[in-house]
Amino acid sequence: MNKKIGLVFIALLVSVFFFRTFNKQCFADDLNLDNDPFLKFQDTASSLFRPAPSYVLDKAGIINDSVQEHINNINNSTLNQVKGKPIIVVITSKDCDGESITEYSQKMFDKYHFGKSKLDNGVLIVINEGDCQVRVQTGYGMESILPDVYLNKAIVRAFTKHAKDSNMKKGSGQSGGGGAVATVNVVREELVHHKTYSQGTEELVNIISRRITDKLQIEQKDKIWKGSGSPTSDMSTYMADMIRTIAVPLTYVTFVFVIVTLLLRSIFYIRRGK
Repeated sequence: MNKKIGLVFIALLVSVFFFRTFNKQCFADDLNLDNDPFLKFQDTASSLFRPAPSYVLDKAGIINDSVQEHINNINNSTLNQVKGKPIIVVITSKDCDGESITEYSQKMFDKYHFGKSKLDNGVLIVINEGDCQVRVQTGYGMESILPDVYLNKAIVRAFTKHAKDSNMKKGSGQSGGGGAVATVNVVREELVHHKTYSQGTEELVNIISRRITDKLQIEQKDKIWKGSGSPTSDMSTYMADMIRTIAVPLTYVTFVFVIVTLLLRSIFYIRRGK
């Protein structure tokens, strides 16, 4: 009898292990759809399908609708075609909930797990209206593509382009947290106006998006055409993708089969023991 109970217990443990393995946390998986503005159900009561997630959380009310739509399109169209499908997310706040922009950015990055979990290729732009600060934080997968020096220059370029003068102070780049990060303090008063923030954010997203697209496309071309000038790795890449596509569902089916078999055997032995 103890042996039979042990079999059932082992089967349950294996079930829990595989459930956690196949349900790893990623962007928008754990959100409260009723309260979280990043992802909601469609308005129609009969619909059970989720719309595409928004990539803008404008708590400060400083990003206009056209810029929000542009940022969503950048993610859904341009970056969706890039290998790994990285994403760029914008969050604005009036006071960063009383925290420093560094702490707030890290908290938001940890909460939403931007980007693919295995690639860690999300990019978060945080704008603190209260302190006139702009910060870009990236996952480790973007660290080599978007180093601190580049991010600082990108922020300055984006926001001075739409300010009345170029009196901006660069923040010192620093590493840590979610990867490469850069913060710029915007000391020009005009930047509190909605138009300037919207245009500056749109420009910054465009700059970062072009950088990601260019770098990843170049890296992909180098891998495919490396050596003799012919696409030697094209077939191997295709085969690797095919194997990954088949392996996951096959593993899952095998796991289900094993669990069902163990449970049936346990039930059989229990009934037989009676």
